[in-house]
Amino acid sequence: MSFLVSVKIALLVSLFLVPLMNASAEPPRKLKRASLGREFKLRVGERVVIKEAGLNITFSAVAEDSRCPEGVNCIWAGNGRIVVKVSKGRKRADVQLNTGVEPRQGRFSEYDIKLVALNPYPHKDTIPIKRGVYVATLVVNKASGPESVPTATSDSISD
Repeated sequence: MSFLVSVKIALLVSLFLVPLMNASAEPPRKLKRASLGREFKLRVGERVVIKEAGLNITFSAVAEDSRCPEGVNCIWAGNGRIVVKVSKGRKRADVQLNTGVEPRQGRFSEYDIKLVALNPYPHKDTIPIKRGVYVATLVVNKASGPESVPTATSDSISD
């Protein structure tokens, strides 16, 4: 086989295989930015950077959603519990936050992270809610005064 034929075959193969390989790859997510003291929203799997604090926060999971669905009479209002992964430098931790019970906020390093809302709220006709639909509204503030909220436990090296 001549060199020219080999090049043509290689070119044809690459024209068909490269698009197929990229089709299965997840599209890159745009890096979100937030500021201290301002609410921001994250979907499960999304990450935000709070530059002035040096924090990275990822909404990693909805660990529980037992909130009483709209259109249903319940004895208890229930609870939504999320897990966010927080890091600053080499320090990392998982922080669990709740909608209906404490803790609704947690401390990481010198910052308080608060769950403001978890949407969508369950409805009797839309149970269960798919993982990718959840949106958490969070706010991060510089901690003031003595520790008054649960401190996140580190799962990695501390600074």
